[in-house]
Amino acid sequence: MHLNKPVTIQLLDGTTYDLYMTYGKFKKVMNKHNVKSMQQLMTQEGDLILSDVFYQCLPDEVKARLSQEQFEDLLPADMNYLAEKFAELFNVKQQKN
Repeated sequence: MHLNKPVTIQLLDGTTYDLYMTYGKFKKVMNKHNVKSMQQLMTQEGDLILSDVFYQCLPDEVKARLSQEQFEDLLPADMNYLAEKFAELFNVKQQKN
């Protein structure tokens, strides 16, 4: 069971992956960073946490063949795109500046 519907992300090499946030993955991210909420995580870590959250949301078979560092090297540097995908993943509305 997934917390939300999958979100598709496209990497720089053109591959696309569906990201799934499950309760287990959510708990793993929270425990790893010693926080109790996603808001606290974003406040504490800022945008740099996006790649870790996205990596944890990859299907296990993808993580078995792609290290987190390799994944991060393929993530686009477009922070607006990444923030949009993060908002979709957690079903939150983005604030416009």
